[in-house]
Amino acid sequence: WVYQFTRVRPGPGGVALRSYHGAEIPYVFDTHDDWLAHAAADDVLTDRMIEYWSSFARYGDPNGPHKGVWPLFDPEDPRAMKLGDQMAPMAAADYELCRNLAGDLYPGWQN
Repeated sequence: WVYQFTRVRPGPGGVALRSYHGAEIPYVFDTHDDWLAHAAADDVLTDRMIEYWSSFARYGDPNGPHKGVWPLFDPEDPRAMKLGDQMAPMAAADYELCRNLAGDLYPGWQN
């Protein structure tokens, strides 16, 4: 299961930080910082991400027992779940770059 978090908060904090590494964590645990602007879209994304993470923890599948849209990662058709203002499967970003670097980063990994 692969995702790409794309949400940029409104306001000057969001403009300055963009969608940084780790920005998804407050959504997973509903622990948003007061100093960042918060909009209704953040509440929707928080609810969805809590559902995905809880389903993954309970069932081993972020879609849970219901029919879902988050595809299992397949190297033949590399897709990731976009989590942001839109939530939908998308082409995995930089997949070829990551695949080509994997052997250097993870000795023994088969390319």
